[in-house]
Amino acid sequence: MKILMTTMGLQIGGAETHIVELCKALHRRGHELTVAASDGVFRKELEQEGIRCVILPLNRPLPLQMLRAYRGLRKLLRTEHFDILHAHARIPAFLCGIACRGTGTPMVTTAHYIFRLTPLRRLLSDWGYASLAVSCDIKNYLIQNYHVPSDRILLTVNGIDMEKFHPAVRADSVFREFSLNLNCRHRIVYVSRLDQEAARAGEYLLDCTENLLKRFPDLEILIAGSGDLSSVFENRAAEINRTAGRSVVMLAGARTDIPQIIAAGDVFLGVSRAALEAMAEEKPVVLAGPQGFLGIWEEEKLEKAMSSNFCCVNGPYTAADVEQALSALLSASAEEKARIGKSGGEIVRRFYTTEHMANDAEMLYQSVLWKQRKKPDVVISGYYGYRNNGDEYLLSRVIETLRQRNPDISIAVLSGNPKETARHYCVKGIHRYNPFAVFPALKQAKLLISGGGTLFTDVTSSRSLHYYTGILRLAHHLGCKTVVYANGIGPIQKEKNRRLVCKALLQADSVTLRDTQSFRVLTALGIPKEKAFVTADPAFAPTRADPRWIRYLRKHAGISEGTRFFAVALRRPRGKDPSRFEGEMERVISRLCRELHAVPVFISMQPPHDDPLNRALAEKTNGVVLSDIYAMDLIEILRDSELLIGMRLHALLYAMLAGTLPIGIAYDPKITAAVTDAGLPAPIACDASFSADALLSYISPLLEHREEICRSVLTFSEQKCSMMREMNPEMLKKSIQGVFLDNRHAMPRDEDDFDSHPGSPTA
Repeated sequence: MKILMTTMGLQIGGAETHIVELCKALHRRGHELTVAASDGVFRKELEQEGIRCVILPLNRPLPLQMLRAYRGLRKLLRTEHFDILHAHARIPAFLCGIACRGTGTPMVTTAHYIFRLTPLRRLLSDWGYASLAVSCDIKNYLIQNYHVPSDRILLTVNGIDMEKFHPAVRADSVFREFSLNLNCRHRIVYVSRLDQEAARAGEYLLDCTENLLKRFPDLEILIAGSGDLSSVFENRAAEINRTAGRSVVMLAGARTDIPQIIAAGDVFLGVSRAALEAMAEEKPVVLAGPQGFLGIWEEEKLEKAMSSNFCCVNGPYTAADVEQALSALLSASAEEKARIGKSGGEIVRRFYTTEHMANDAEMLYQSVLWKQRKKPDVVISGYYGYRNNGDEYLLSRVIETLRQRNPDISIAVLSGNPKETARHYCVKGIHRYNPFAVFPALKQAKLLISGGGTLFTDVTSSRSLHYYTGILRLAHHLGCKTVVYANGIGPIQKEKNRRLVCKALLQADSVTLRDTQSFRVLTALGIPKEKAFVTADPAFAPTRADPRWIRYLRKHAGISEGTRFFAVALRRPRGKDPSRFEGEMERVISRLCRELHAVPVFISMQPPHDDPLNRALAEKTNGVVLSDIYAMDLIEILRDSELLIGMRLHALLYAMLAGTLPIGIAYDPKITAAVTDAGLPAPIACDASFSADALLSYISPLLEHREEICRSVLTFSEQKCSMMREMNPEMLKKSIQGVFLDNRHAMPRDEDDFDSHPGSPTA
């Protein structure tokens, strides 16, 4: 790939070092890198590696400088045709977001820090199509403050170059430069930017130096870094040295020989990348930084450290905390220091190498390298753009399946929120009710995919049914192939609507259904059995979520490790007295809390509709609400749930995928179809006779045989996943001949060739 990497500058700093190491790792893999930034000491290192540097004033939010930087970026993008634009820091990302409009260059970002949020900063922030976050805290910051979708944020690491940072690094040059005492056994090294935002631990170190000298008379402190507080550190160091009558505190300034600086120390103080570099050299580390304090590094602190990228985001601490930790470490035996150092080195080798970092970046790049042409190959129609967890997950599965089959395919989605859909899935978003956009798209496309979900039903009204059948018939009229993809059908009560659906489905080139109940409805409409086949809901094609993020989500939701919980996914029932329904559900949930000794976790599958009911019940039952949570994350969380009570279809399907007992409340026939398909008794209907006693009576025997039922449900979901793997290629083979015009991705000609084709989609 040809990659343009942008950042504020190439001076010394943790983020800058991250960028330099990432560029070098990607360059060694054969990618062509250009770095645009203001000048700095790292420029020489990059150019020696063979990486081109373009100097632009990207480091100051001054109008004239930003205009110059924008023009430079625009010229680069227009003349050099980069595959990826990767921006670091807010100013470069803001300017890159403007510059890449109209060029078609996909932009991604890396978030390195959590910044204080202001309206202006929010306005000047652009996180591109997708982002890398160097910690769970930063990922959560992007989700909560900028509404970046969880599945568009990939966790990465501060990769450490193990060829530069290793236990055998020698510090002879540093010893000579600073005339360090060769017999000293109590030397502290601190590496950080020396400014208000970063140097708290360094200030506390100087505060406690006098007390440390009383315990360790040979103490030496070496500080590397520069910034706004450099003069403050110089004055305080001079005062300490004058009082001690010798050089105790030595300031090295901004350095590029950090491996040698670290190697000179017996103990390291710091956080983030600097701490990881010291751990790579097997130095014992005290973790303390601007956002918090973890003390002496030990492996049992790994989860806490990893969740914040070794930045210790845990609140205030004092100079006394730093003094106590440093004293304990400086007085430890050589064997104990070596043990702690080796433990840290092993962690870095396992999780924090530049190879890990480059892998993450390449994965992110691949997720946005989709060609978007003015003329789409495929148009996807469904209930998209309304923040419905299940439908949005279905859309992601359909798009992924198409792109696995042909990476060059151009996709447009009819959506209620086309801008959000386009940003989230890297597709062309078209407002579903804009005829001046829908008509040309269908005329240009070769394929319309209608699905998934229950699109053909008139239970609530006939409007949506008329819309979806109308889109199908229009596409057919315009010569576009049509596929009804893993749909649920019915109920269809009006005879006129039954005829309308029958006509639309008979014209379709392929019809696949997600359950046997829908197949029965379809055949009752008079459609031949051979016209359609039953596959599985696209939800039965899961991928695994990042376990670091799942642990973080649980912790911050209040579901700590070892906490027993059960899940509840409700919606307001149609035409029912909401207060009566809420009261009955409160009785059920309170009873289960007592019997299971568990906490209720309320899941809002469509937050605008579900949140009011879920939050009201959570307040009354001391529960937890999970809202706007990505499907894969939710499935992983449900693996530890005692059961799930669900009125939302996909919440029940997620429970099945997680091997959790699904308890359905049938507000719609699709709930009954899903539950009975899995071999469970027909669920309680949400009608006028619904009561807490009836639901508890239904749940009681299921709880008695929970383990057996969970095994059966898990087997059922595995069969459905297998069905998706087998049926999707068949559906694609029949339905999208002619869509793939590029010979490199041509459809195979016979069944044997198709089954062995390396591009065949997988679950």
